[in-house]
Amino acid sequence: MEALCKDSSISSEISHHRESIIGRASKVYYDVLLFMFRYCRFYLGRRTEDDRRQVDRWKKCAGDKGRWRNNLISKIVRSGCAYDNFAVSPVVRQTLQHWAYKLNKKDFDQYAKKVKL
Repeated sequence: MEALCKDSSISSEISHHRESIIGRASKVYYDVLLFMFRYCRFYLGRRTEDDRRQVDRWKKCAGDKGRWRNNLISKIVRSGCAYDNFAVSPVVRQTLQHWAYKLNKKDFDQYAKKVKL
């Protein structure tokens, strides 16, 4: 991840996009629309007053009680497919991928027991 975060072409492109958003925004939020940029900066050590809110957003999406993580697991259980069958709900998988989460066997097994058929 560190190599990707330090990739100057990606950083330059994201910075340009970020500046265009900030230029249009009346109120500046730290990397609101650019999760990858925010994640890279966090990974490299930056901390902001917005961190708690972003962590809470991640938990609501992909955490233990995360809406989209549990939605995906429920769809997989009801379909009778394996947890790593990417044909089941690719859109939800992509949403989770945007939040840096990939469903694993442990998480699947843990929540699958709670799904009502």
